[in-house]
Amino acid sequence: MNADPAHLRKTSPVGVFPDSDTPDEICDMAGNVWEWCADSYRTYGSGEQMEGEEQEAGDFRVLRGGGWFDDAQNCRSACRGGYEPSVRDNRMGFRFAQVTHTPTGAERSKAS
Repeated sequence: MNADPAHLRKTSPVGVFPDSDTPDEICDMAGNVWEWCADSYRTYGSGEQMEGEEQEAGDFRVLRGGGWFDDAQNCRSACRGGYEPSVRDNRMGFRFAQVTHTPTGAERSKAS
């Protein structure tokens, strides 16, 4: 993973660290840059945690995953912080995601 111990000292293209891919072949889920989330930043209490609640203007937003300047122990999706959405930095970014359609058994049979 692209964290401080890798000594790159900058961001890296997706896929440079294939050993850290998930079983679903999702690349670079930790390290490289902190990833913005839509969730408002709130401190966790002792009860059940709910992310994705309605946002309020001016709230701090969640950043997750650690970045190229962090120790490896901070590069994990459970590691989170909060910043104002207006903050810009070369250590912060976001992930594009695409939902793909997986054909059902009937659709696969029909295509054959």
